[in-house]
Amino acid sequence: MTTIRISKSWFVLLTAAGLAGGCAKRQEVVAEPPPTPPPAPVAEPTPPKPVDTGSELRDFQALIGHTVLHFDFDEAALKPDDQHQLQTVGSAMRSTPKAKIRIEGNCDERGTEEYNLALGYRRAAVAKKYLSDFGIDNTRIETISYGFNKPVDTRHNEAAWAANRRDDLASLTGD
Repeated sequence: MTTIRISKSWFVLLTAAGLAGGCAKRQEVVAEPPPTPPPAPVAEPTPPKPVDTGSELRDFQALIGHTVLHFDFDEAALKPDDQHQLQTVGSAMRSTPKAKIRIEGNCDERGTEEYNLALGYRRAAVAKKYLSDFGIDNTRIETISYGFNKPVDTRHNEAAWAANRRDDLASLTGD
C-alpha cells in the first residue's frame, strides 16, 4: 500500500478549504410579519342639519336680488340666457319651499302708459309661466307691471331703453 504524506500545514489548508468551499453556510430565512396596516380613519359624525337658520332664505334672497331678465323692443319673449336664469331660480325655489317671488315687468319710455303697462304684464307673465312649467306653484309667484315708471337708466337713448326693457325679480320671503 502506498502512503501519501501530507505535511501538517497542507492538511490544515485543505481542511479549511474543504470546510469553506464544500459546506456552504446554511442561511435561515426568517419571514418578517407583514407590516401592520395603519388604523382605518374614523369617520367624523355628521352633525345634524340645523333647523332652518335662515341661511337658505338669505342665499335665495341674494340670488333673486341679482336676477334681471331683458327683452327686445316691443317683445315679451324670453331669451335663452333668461331661460337659464329662470331655471336657476326655479331650482332654488324647489330647494327653498318657503320662498316666494314677485316678477316686476318694466318697459322703456316709448309708447303710451297703457300700452307699456300691458307689455310689462306680458313680460312678467311669460316669466311666471316659465317657472310654473318648471314645476313651481303659481301661488308662490306674484306679478306686477310698472310700465315705464321705474327706469334703471333715465337717459333717452338706445342703451338706456335696452336696460329698461326688463323683468326684475324680488324676493317676498321674509317680508
